[in-house]
Amino acid sequence: MPDSIGPGRLRAVGPSEPAKPRRRGPGIAVIAVMVYGLAFVGMLWFFAGKARHPAPRPKAVSPATSLSTNRASLLAGTGLPPLAREEYVGRLVMDCCDCGCDLNLRRCLLSDRSCTRSPELAKDRLQRAASPPELAASAP
Repeated sequence: MPDSIGPGRLRAVGPSEPAKPRRRGPGIAVIAVMVYGLAFVGMLWFFAGKARHPAPRPKAVSPATSLSTNRASLLAGTGLPPLAREEYVGRLVMDCCDCGCDLNLRRCLLSDRSCTRSPELAKDRLQRAASPPELAASAP
């Protein structure tokens, strides 16, 4: 039996008493959850890195180049006889673009590269100018 000594209550441990149990480390379940969490975070990091850096696209035909030449040909009125070209350019200056920019068609074709409406309207005016006068008069 252990002996109590003095007011501090110190006690002597005999050879028959077991030693104080040590603190155990994490169990297998805790380690498995930690490994799963690390794998999950690693996959999130991997996929986030892939999403930020998309693969470069192959350069086949540049649509910006064809669009700029298309805009240039629309501004010049290529394919029209001189008298019809003058009338066509006059229509480009007089008619307004309906994309919301409050510019005439010519100015919108020149300055606003993001406008998709002005090339359509200019093509329509070009077709009207290229058609015979009796058909152009019946068009709205």
